[in-house]
Amino acid sequence: MAWSRKSAMFAALAVALYLLGLVLRNPQLVTVAVVLLSFLTWAAFRTSHADVAASGRRMDDAEGDEGIQLHSLSALRRVSSVRIFEDGEIDVTLRIQNRSNLSKVLEVRDRVPDVMRIKKGANYVLMELGPQRETEISYTIETPLRGFYTLGPVCIRVQDAFGLFHNEREIHLYDDFLVFPKMEDIKDAMIKSRVPKIFTGAVNIRNPGEGSNFYNLREYVPGDPMRKVNWNATARSGGKMMVNEYERDAVSDIILIVDSRSVAETGPVSRNSLVYSTRAAASLAQYFLARRDSVGLVTYGDEIVSVDRDTGKKQLYVLLTKLAGAM
Repeated sequence: MAWSRKSAMFAALAVALYLLGLVLRNPQLVTVAVVLLSFLTWAAFRTSHADVAASGRRMDDAEGDEGIQLHSLSALRRVSSVRIFEDGEIDVTLRIQNRSNLSKVLEVRDRVPDVMRIKKGANYVLMELGPQRETEISYTIETPLRGFYTLGPVCIRVQDAFGLFHNEREIHLYDDFLVFPKMEDIKDAMIKSRVPKIFTGAVNIRNPGEGSNFYNLREYVPGDPMRKVNWNATARSGGKMMVNEYERDAVSDIILIVDSRSVAETGPVSRNSLVYSTRAAASLAQYFLARRDSVGLVTYGDEIVSVDRDTGKKQLYVLLTKLAGAM
């Protein structure tokens, strides 16, 4: 429980009246002082016994839609997305319920990470919430920077009806979300493997071999499969059997290396070399994986973190998650 300026002023006035009444031997002044002190004591007692306490569970452990409860107060938060890219938006709705039979004057603030910007609405409200009533706070935050973030806790201040005292506690309600580095579309990257691999990819290395694109015609040699014989070219060649050659395809092994040392974070928090390098790595990963290459990642800072080479969309999100936490 904390005293407000108003309650401190009333207390000082009551003490002054009481002392003045004793000095002047004026029972009326003493009576007024006692009434004021009794009123302050009653208001303080009600506030100190408000149904708010510092306890609760994480949202992951809560059951149903009841939210996290602090005796007669409960909170439930909903977010529109838990995985988003830089410069994206997340809609947040916080529901506060008063399950008691008494009205409460509440000051509620939903704690937001410092780097986030509130684009619409507000994460704060001051209101009187009636018994068995609920209210909702809705706001939209912008996500300008990659990383792992947490919404919460919910800070609640319960005031008495006269604004003399207040009781502050936190509802330990948390929602984690992940911001991926922003990706740019890359038209082409001239990185091609000259070494064939077992599994064909989408990059042609302009050498004859197993592939899908036509490369050249040549004379038949023993051992060539009959399915490669070009019968039309054979008829035109005057009796020489001709076979099709195809352009050999190859999958490239790509390793992306990101410098995540503290020196890379020199400069503005949203415009430094680490921010740009993670965005570049994310863009390259998207491009090469779409080309069916095998992509891995190495970040080196206080420690070296590596991701084994793999292909597919799942690998893209594995790489994006590592890049989001690179520091």
